[in-house]
Amino acid sequence: MLISGGNYPQSDVTGNGVNRSANSRCTFDVPNGQHAVFACESIANDDGVNVMGASCIDVFGSFMVFRHLESQQYTFAGVTYYGRVDDERGAQYLTFEDNHFGSIAQGGSNILIDHNELGPSIDPFNSRQADGSNVTWSDNYFHDTKRVSSGHIECMFYEGTGSNVQIIYNLWRNCDVFDIATTPSENMGAGQLIDHNAFWEPDIAGGNVGNVWLDSHGGNCPMVVSNNWFGDGSAPGNGLNLDCPGAVDGGGNTYHDPSVQPPDPRRP
Repeated sequence: MLISGGNYPQSDVTGNGVNRSANSRCTFDVPNGQHAVFACESIANDDGVNVMGASCIDVFGSFMVFRHLESQQYTFAGVTYYGRVDDERGAQYLTFEDNHFGSIAQGGSNILIDHNELGPSIDPFNSRQADGSNVTWSDNYFHDTKRVSSGHIECMFYEGTGSNVQIIYNLWRNCDVFDIATTPSENMGAGQLIDHNAFWEPDIAGGNVGNVWLDSHGGNCPMVVSNNWFGDGSAPGNGLNLDCPGAVDGGGNTYHDPSVQPPDPRRP
């Protein structure tokens, strides 16, 4: 299904399509050279101020591909950013590919999120691995996520209890406070992997607090962290915190000054 270029209201996608399945999906795409931009809703931040940017596209259905779509730009506290797109718990077999959103909040299973530009963004609209199993975030560009209120902030908050979640071959740039953070209160499922990412903070003096910050609040993190470029300093361990039971350094991680530009890990 082609979506003509233009400005669209906030959209809920509730149906699965007729006779669709894991191997036969409905694709939403945009003609070459056109821009389909979706407006968003508002939500209160941690200071109680309503901020635009929520649920620009909110996907409840399954068996769909979303490609070359954009969320609307907004400005808050002097920062211009893009709104966030969601897929909900219960959604299955979705692909988000080659889109430009501020972030994605992911709750479904059997999800592929690849080759998107995710940013700039602000709190409370960071990306979230909220739930679901068999999820891959690959070859995305996460960048310029800023804290502009009292909220917790990172480019991605990793909170789900599902299994087989892979965060691989992504480029992360200028993520305030953390790039990826998790503080699970419940045990995560098996098969968690953070691999072949590059974390770069050229505009944050000294880097951020941590590129990958795994800190238990009672749950376990059966997660392998391997082959990543960390940009919080050249001493071994800088940028990586594994203070969560089950999390292991799988080897191949390297540590660099925040000003040093990493090789882009994204694949064609």
